[in-house]
Order: sequence, then C-alpha cells, then structure tokens
Amino acid sequence: MQKISEILNSPTAPAETGARASSRPTTSDAGNWIWSNDERLAGHPGVPEPVPCEFCGALRYHKGIQLGNRILWPPYGAERCTCPEAVAAYEKAKAEREAAEAAAAKAEEEKKMRERIKRIVGESGMGDRFLRRTFSTFQLTDDNKRAAAAARRYAEGFDAMLPQPGRQEPGRNGLFIAGPPGTGKTHLAAAIANHLIAQGKPVICMTMIDLLERIKRTYSA
Repeated sequence: MQKISEILNSPTAPAETGARASSRPTTSDAGNWIWSNDERLAGHPGVPEPVPCEFCGALRYHKGIQLGNRILWPPYGAERCTCPEAVAAYEKAKAEREAAEAAAAKAEEEKKMRERIKRIVGESGMGDRFLRRTFSTFQLTDDNKRAAAAARRYAEGFDAMLPQPGRQEPGRNGLFIAGPPGTGKTHLAAAIANHLIAQGKPVICMTMIDLLERIKRTYSA
C-alpha cells in the first residue's frame, strides 16, 4: 500500500474538462485537489465514504485538498449530485435561504429605523405624551369627527402619496389640520405619526410650538 505522501507526489491523470457530474467516478483534479474515489486511495484510513444521492441514488464523492503530506476533507461533506432533481432541490433551498436572509436584514433595518425614530421622538420633547396619542385614544365629538376621519384616511393611504420609481410625482401630499380649540389637531397629528411609526415609516412629528422652539435654538446658537 502506498503512503499518502507517495500518492500526493505521484503523477495524476489529466483533469477532466467541462461540467463534472459529482456522482461519476473521477480521478484527481489538477493542482491540490483530490477526490475520495481516487483509485490510489483505496484501502487508506480516513478517506470518507461516498454518500448516495437522495433522488437518483448515484454516489456522491468527497473532494479533498492536499496540504503537504496530508489530505484535508472539507466539513461540508460530499459534493452535490448533478441530477435534475438534486439541482432543483439545491436551487430551491438556496432561494429560501436568501429570502430568509433578506427578511432578517429587512427586519434589522426596520428595527434600527424604529430605534432612530424613538430617539427623534424623545428629542422632540413629546415623549410618552406623544406616544399615547393614537386614533383609538382620540375622543370623538360632533366638532372633530370630520377631522378625525380625514386624518385616518391620510394615515391609511400614506403609501399611495409617496414618490415611486416610474410613477408620476403625487404632488401635494401633506395634510393641514385646522380648526378651533378642541378640534384635536395636535392629537390627530400625533396619531398619524404613531400609525406610520408602527409600520416602520420614517416619520417625524412635533407641535408647532416645539418646531418653533427648535428653530429658535438652531438659529440662536
């Protein structure tokens, strides 16, 4: 029986060209790669056993790398089979993995956005008072029910008013709430912002008094 060092230093057969079926018996690739079904490895300990394809049953071999006088067999196991069923299963699993990674990345991005919005809300001076102002806590009266309905429609249709690639600019998309004292203008503005914040939208809302105070601090510095 040859020693591993002798096998690694002996001439190898020419590498195959074109697409290789991982389930087909092979010889060593050119360079430092060697396949587990290389006939020169027969009987040597440590050579991983082939794994049958779960779809077509063909044997899948392991591809090792030569490091000095040793062979390192990568931990991912036998190479993939190239039968149509195995390829389709791999592509499906890959797509599902990429979708899960994209969803996780989106969730992390939305989490960071919510944290950023929370900090902005805190800096506005509204804090808990702001967060408690929602549509469900708004007290309806005969004088403010029209304003409340308009504010809710605005919040629920907000996405349609945003600029979209390939679509005509929506134009004026703000909402001006006016009315006598008791209309609930500040509450409704906060309710709109809280509705959008819950959906991860980048929204900043503050009362006119807070806004004027911030402008005053900015330009007096």
